[in-house]
Formats: sequence, structure tokens, C-alpha cells
Amino acid sequence: MKKPYTLLNKAEPYLWILPSVILMAIFIIVPIGSVFQMAMSDVNKAGIIKGFAGFENFEKVLKSSKFALVLKNTAIWTVCVVVISTVLGFILALLLNNEFKGRKIARAIVVFPWATTLVIQASAWKFIIDTDYGALNTLLKSLGIISANINWTPTPEAFFAWEIACGIFVTIPFVCFTALSGLGLSAVLASKTCYAGNARLMEEKGVDFEAEDDCYYGSAEKELLAKLTAYVRENGKHFR
Repeated sequence: MKKPYTLLNKAEPYLWILPSVILMAIFIIVPIGSVFQMAMSDVNKAGIIKGFAGFENFEKVLKSSKFALVLKNTAIWTVCVVVISTVLGFILALLLNNEFKGRKIARAIVVFPWATTLVIQASAWKFIIDTDYGALNTLLKSLGIISANINWTPTPEAFFAWEIACGIFVTIPFVCFTALSGLGLSAVLASKTCYAGNARLMEEKGVDFEAEDDCYYGSAEKELLAKLTAYVRENGKHFR
């Protein structure tokens, strides 16, 4: 007998996601609102809002001589980071989707760059490529590849290239785990669909497929097949 569908049942899903919604409101929605407020306000050098400025700030930006350069750099950064990180992220996802020893550890290592903030990432990369005490120069000198420190950011273009590399490094884990989620869901749906077809065929022929399972499968497989069987019986119409 089904339990009555009360108001609490209707509200329960929203109660579960309420903490996430509150966090998103505090750390995402409120800062975005603050940005729009400052963008349309007259702000002094100390960061104090003096009054409403309308679209004057936007007009100044559009008329600036540096606007075209900033727009071009933004387009280059976006295209390079999105395209390269997507390709490398999918390749890495396909590799991590395979069964091998230490796969869980490898996945944990891959997620580290994504789990840390961009401020930490930028600080780490700045330390790595620093000319005087950077980790990259120290490593290359210890390996005997170079004899003197190299300035990895001699020009603004070179520094911009490193910024793109940092963006790619941070974005690859996100693409990788998004693709892994899709691959896992596809495998589950494929298993359900395949087993559903076999189960319905055996039912039509009058075969007790649960009894057949006992002959061929171990305890883990039996548990999985039992769950799939229950799913098929509840949602069998979707596989007809």
C-alpha cells in the first residue's frame, strides 16, 4: 500500500537541495549582483561607491583604445582553453574509464587542480615559472638540461601564453569528470537495455531467468541482475 503523498513529501526534494542553493546564493548570486552594482556606479579609487552612474562606465570602456586588444585576448584565451581542454579532457576520460591498478588514485590526482581555487592555481604557476627561484628552472638545472636560469615570461605575449596554459590545466579535470559521468551513465543504460531485452525474451518463452542466473553467476553478479530485473519489471514498457 502506497503512503499518502503529503506536503512534506512534496517539499522533501527542495529541502535536500536547500543548503546548496543557499551557498550558491551567498558565493555566486550575491557577488554577481555586487559586480553589476559597481559597474553602474561612480566608484572612487578607494572602492567606495559615490553614486549611480548609469552606463557611463560602459561607454568609457567601449571608447578606450585598449578595448579592442582586451577583446581579442579574451577571444584567443577562450577558444584555446575550451578547445584544447575539451580534447585533452575527453582523451584523459577515455583512459581513466578503463580498468587498471591504481585507477582510483589516478582519478583523485586528476581532480586536484579542479578542486583548488584559481587564486591558488595562479600563485602556484607563478612560483613554478619564476626566473630566480622557480621550481621549473630548479628542476631543469638539477637534471642538467640548463645551466642558467631562464626567463619564461620575457614578453607580455609569453606571459599570456602561460595564462592560457594555466587555464587549460585547470579546465581539463572538469571536462574529464564530466565525460566520465556520461560514460558511466551510458554503460548503465546500455546494461539495463541489454538485460531488459534478454529478460523479456526469456519471460515470453516461459524461462525462469532468476533460476538460470543461479547457475551462471556469482553473488555480486546475482545482486546486480536482481536489481536490473526489478528495474525491468517496473519499467518494462520503456523497452518494448
